[in-house]
This record gives sequence, structure tokens and C-alpha cells, in this order.
Amino acid sequence: MADKQYKALQPVGRFKKGDFVAGLSDIQISNLLEIKVIEEVKQEQQAEKEISSVEVKSTPKQKEVKVNG
Repeated sequence: MADKQYKALQPVGRFKKGDFVAGLSDIQISNLLEIKVIEEVKQEQQAEKEISSVEVKSTPKQKEVKVNG
């Protein structure tokens, strides 16, 4: 995994707003950061995305059964 990840704040090249930007040179990245077209994704945000994409399975709840007796 790369040290830093960047997210497009507006369309840039082949990337749409919200896409992760990859395959650019350091100079291109620094220029795009400077003009605020992309932003660095913080480690905290990356962890939240990974957690939210995990499928959570729950066990079915047992139903209460009443018996006339």
C-alpha cells in the first residue's frame, strides 16, 4: 500500500470527483494539491472506509414462544 493516497475534489484528467487519484508524478501531485484539485486522504479516513466495507453477519434472534398450559 502506498504511503499516501489522494482523492479528487473535482474532475481531473481521467478521474471524477471522489475518485482516488493514482499514477501521477510527484510534480503533478504537488501542483494539484497546490491548486486544491486533490486532497490527501488521512489514515483515519482510510481505516473508516476499510471498516465500512466489511460485511457484518449477525445471528438470527430467537423468537419467544408462549405455550398455553
